Amino acid sequence: LFADAQNTQSIAGIVGIAFDSSQWREINRKTGTYAEFSVEYSPQFASFVSTPTNYGRVNLAAETFIPLSPESHTLRNPSSIAPYLVLYGVGDWALGSDIPHEVLTTFGGLVGTKGIGDMVRGGQPWGYESPAKAYASAELRIAGPSLLEDFEVYPIGYIFADAAGYVGLYGDPFGLDIADNSGVFASTGAGASFSISNFL
Repeated sequence: LFADAQNTQSIAGIVGIAFDSSQWREINRKTGTYAEFSVEYSPQFASFVSTPTNYGRVNLAAETFIPLSPESHTLRNPSSIAPYLVLYGVGDWALGSDIPHEVLTTFGGLVGTKGIGDMVRGGQPWGYESPAKAYASAELRIAGPSLLEDFEVYPIGYIFADAAGYVGLYGDPFGLDIADNSGVFASTGAGASFSISNFL
């Protein structure tokens, strides 16, 4: 069904516009918004292997960081704890006679992302080869103070909820009925991690 699942070579062009006001307001809390809209196109003559590609897709992604307390180490918030909410959403729609497996299973855009199976935490990473898909996530992060004075290493606790939906599983023999080739799945959970200089 997916002859190009292991190998495809073609040229695609992408144009888009993005807005980014996100920044580390404190060493352990991010604020602002990132949004991106892009259009990608790969005509059939741009393929370089026997497996043809001929598709176009539209992608929209947005992420915002919302502080839930005043800035830390101030009179209004003398503590070093920095809670904030992270909301993220992305949608992708592809059209064409030969849509590559890579396009069916991932989100486009200037940065690009994994597929919805990888993005919904706890979900199966494979499958969901769909030309129309969307993902949304809400995450409450509570970052603590740095454990070291001269090097930023701080703990983070988080609670999350992820959800994804897809329509039109590609090549599905039951594709005439939308209920047979579409779906929604979700997960929720909690975790903890350490941040090293907001890089690792």
